[in-house]
Amino acid sequence: MNVVLSRRRAAAAEPDGPRAALDGADCEGPPGEWTLDTPVELSEIESAIAALPEGARDVLVLCGIYGYFHGETAAMLGLAAGTCKAQLHRARALLRKRLELEHLHD
Repeated sequence: MNVVLSRRRAAAAEPDGPRAALDGADCEGPPGEWTLDTPVELSEIESAIAALPEGARDVLVLCGIYGYFHGETAAMLGLAAGTCKAQLHRARALLRKRLELEHLHD
């Protein structure tokens, strides 16, 4: 998995860029232009992602950030596609909650 993630990180630096992890879009379909319209620092987002439970984090990184389809992500992680979708939903909800709480403390 680390090899795949390393390759995807390198590919993410290309002009197409990664998908927004916190948007409401499903992973199915072509990735759009990625923009970060938030007052939260990038380091806070990275920290929040690192703090996610492993399963949710893996799905978020592969599907939500690097743009793999649910089926591809599920196959890489040995999950059912439905489990992959549920984990992505969970990861996004946890990130929203954590980033909102941290922002309120500033």
